[in-house]
This record gives sequence, C-alpha cells and structure tokens, in this order.
Amino acid sequence: AGSVSTRTNGGQHYWFGLGHTDYKFAKMNEGYTLLRDGDIDDNTGQWVTLRISMEADIITTTITYENGFHHEVAKLDHSYVAGSIGLRASNAKALFADLEVVSLGPSPASTPAPTRAPII
Repeated sequence: AGSVSTRTNGGQHYWFGLGHTDYKFAKMNEGYTLLRDGDIDDNTGQWVTLRISMEADIITTTITYENGFHHEVAKLDHSYVAGSIGLRASNAKALFADLEVVSLGPSPASTPAPTRAPII
C-alpha cells in the first residue's frame, strides 16, 4: 500500500507500484495528461476505471467506461532487466500514447518482479 511513485521522461516513463489502482498513463495529443482510476475521460465525459491484469508473459491494461464499455488499451510483452520488468505497448489504442513501464516495483531498487500478479 502507499502512493505510486512516478518518474517521467518525455512524459512517457512511469514507475508503477503493485497493488494500486491509480495507474497512470500518458494520453495522446493532450500533453501527456495523466489518466487515473476514477478520472473523467475528456473525450467522452465519462468516469473511467483502469485495471491491469497479468497472465504469464502478457500484461493487459483495460479501460472501462461508466456505461460498461470495456476498452483494451494494450497488451505488453515483458522481459526481465536487472530485477525489473521492461514493457512497451505494442498496440496502444487511440486514447493512449505509446508508453513504457520501466518497473513494476516501487523503486528501481525493488525486489525482482513476480511473474504473475493478480487483477487489481
């Protein structure tokens, strides 16, 4: 538990803390506005829910609008780098810019990331 720490580089690089729902993404064409769980999507005026699920080597991020529409944001293949997971969106959809999750731990010095994480 605790707040998610972020580090930006050109608006695209973030640290993500496991167990949190306020994952942050870089939104396309909006100066890298951060969209968090419970925010209102400026393009639709609806509240959104963001979730990340991990199965084997694929991480999927999903956005859900208040009308129940589910929008898969991206599937990400991961590889281990110095105890961290390096990710890059391979098929980010229209709302989101390409992004890279450079660590799933709270800091660069975090323990090795697990190969599986629950849907949170």
